[in-house]
Amino acid sequence: MTHSDFVLGQLKRLRKARKQTQATVAARAGIPRETYSRAESGTADAALSTIAAMAQALDAELLVVPRALRFELEQFIASGGRYYAAPPGVVAPKSRVR
Repeated sequence: MTHSDFVLGQLKRLRKARKQTQATVAARAGIPRETYSRAESGTADAALSTIAAMAQALDAELLVVPRALRFELEQFIASGGRYYAAPPGVVAPKSRVR
């Protein structure tokens, strides 16, 4: 699985979770539905600009993360943004940055 396959898979899950059609998201992204479909299915190698437009149309962001932090970030996101490794219901402490 390539990095673009992984990202496109995440975007597909997000689209389906939001119960949106390829046509709707493609229109918001400003790309043809056929291009969207081929990118999402992996039958075409989508350009980064196409993937970014797809993400933006789903109100998502592409983010470059140092490889060493990937697991921790994925766990944080999967937890719904709770403080990493904290039990359910515990939130991160307030920031001390002013």
